[in-house]
Amino acid sequence: MEDRESPETRRRLSPPGLRTFLAIADLWRLDEVQRLRVLGGPPHATFDDWARAAREHRDLLLDVDTLTRISAVLGIHAALVVLHANEQEGVAWLHGPHGAAPFGGRTPLALATSGSLDDLLTVRRFLDAARGGLYMPPVEAIDWNFTPYRDEDLVIEAQAAVLTDPEILGGREPVLRGTRVPVRDIAAERRRGTPVEEILRDYPSLTAEMVEQAVRYVEAEPLPAPPQARSATVPAGGRLVHREFIPRVRDQDE
Repeated sequence: MEDRESPETRRRLSPPGLRTFLAIADLWRLDEVQRLRVLGGPPHATFDDWARAAREHRDLLLDVDTLTRISAVLGIHAALVVLHANEQEGVAWLHGPHGAAPFGGRTPLALATSGSLDDLLTVRRFLDAARGGLYMPPVEAIDWNFTPYRDEDLVIEAQAAVLTDPEILGGREPVLRGTRVPVRDIAAERRRGTPVEEILRDYPSLTAEMVEQAVRYVEAEPLPAPPQARSATVPAGGRLVHREFIPRVRDQDE
């Protein structure tokens, strides 16, 4: 299997990759600032040296991040070719404002040229999903008419995962369904910061999903605090032994 990070592989891919990027950048009508942002912000002089070496078919070695960015651009271009009748329509889509969630009314090109690799990959993933039939059209009305979820909507699954059984712990404590593990104990462990992996080691009958359900259940329906022992005030002259008051015996001489 080819090591994409090896100098040999990067040296082989860098010149043709950058030449293709430059051709796509011309097609997309990118200015120099946008080109630099897409490539991760190299200095102007460095970019000029790269471009000159690529065009002259000289040796060129780009880093992994830059090659990843170029790969994302190639993927976006390939998807646009598939999704549109011609290149011009694809470019028009890039330059037009889009109301789908990833763009929020901005142009896809603005996201792709923000300088963030994550933004660039977001545009590629959006188009790859469209190629697979999962296209997200502009649907701002959904956001305008969105009804916030209620707490009870969010804990339906958690409620189903919890039960109180008279045969388990006398019915005094809710437990996770299919186990004898109290919900309160698991939620308390997570509040203390205990990693899920450690909880699963201590409770082999649980799954990570059950741990999360216990936390959601307690957050939405706080459990009553366990009964606390009542404190006792020891009267003067007495002492507390096993919660029983033992009066002081007076000496006969007193």
